[in-house]
Parts: sequence; structure tokens; C-alpha cells
Amino acid sequence: MEKDFKILIALDSRNHNKRVVDYAIYLSKCLQAKLVILYVIDKDKELGNIEIGILPDDAHEQLQHEAITEVFKILKANEAIQFEQFIVDGNPADEIIKMAEKCNASMLIIETPIKTGLFSYFRKSVAEKVVKRATIPVVVVSEKTKW
Repeated sequence: MEKDFKILIALDSRNHNKRVVDYAIYLSKCLQAKLVILYVIDKDKELGNIEIGILPDDAHEQLQHEAITEVFKILKANEAIQFEQFIVDGNPADEIIKMAEKCNASMLIIETPIKTGLFSYFRKSVAEKVVKRATIPVVVVSEKTKW
């Protein structure tokens, strides 16, 4: 095992983060690896949703608050594990690849929702984009992943 084995875990504003976090923590314990938590605030979601009263300025603030809250919950629940954490704005796939290189990650864990039909045909998931561009092993955790 290399000296500083790091697992990068990519999170976003979806509600499925617990499964991917639990799996990453499990692997980090097994591999005695340091976790790098990356929470990406998707720049496209910062546009807000005027129909429900969320203006663009409020959207960024709300998404940033969600990110800080999510990362804090993870850190608080797992104080025994070594973490680095980053919250960035941007295109999720681009930011994940950049962070993997920046922190010299040994492995990447990302979650993907299961999509079917025309939506999945026309729009690639963040996980698919990352897998195609990554230069390190990528573990993709779905809603149905059992371990």
C-alpha cells in the first residue's frame, strides 16, 4: 500500500450521500486511508427556482449552507477518521477531476442515481463523465449497492 493512500469522496446536494459516505468510511478503515471529502455546489443549480421563490442570490447561499451542514454531520459522526474537506462551486465533473489531481487521490468514490428512459439516453450522469475522465480507480455507488 502506498504511503499516503487517499480516497476522494464526491458529494452533492442530492439526498443519497449517506450510502456513499458509509461506504467510503468502511473502505478508508479497511485500507487505512485518509478521506478527502469534496462537496460540489453545482453552478447550474445556483440559478434558483423563481416558481418556488428561490432567487439566484438566495440559491447560492442556501446550497452553501446545505454543503457546510452535510460535511459537518459527516465529520461529527466520524471523529476517529482522518479527513480533509473542501466545498467548491462549479461543474461537478470538472471539479471532481481537478480535486483528484490536486490532492493526489489514490481512489475516487462517487454516487450515481439510477436513471432510466429518455432522460438517461440524452443526459449523461456526473458519475459517467467522471469515470470516462479519471486517471485513478473509481468506485460508483448506486442506490442499490449492497456491501
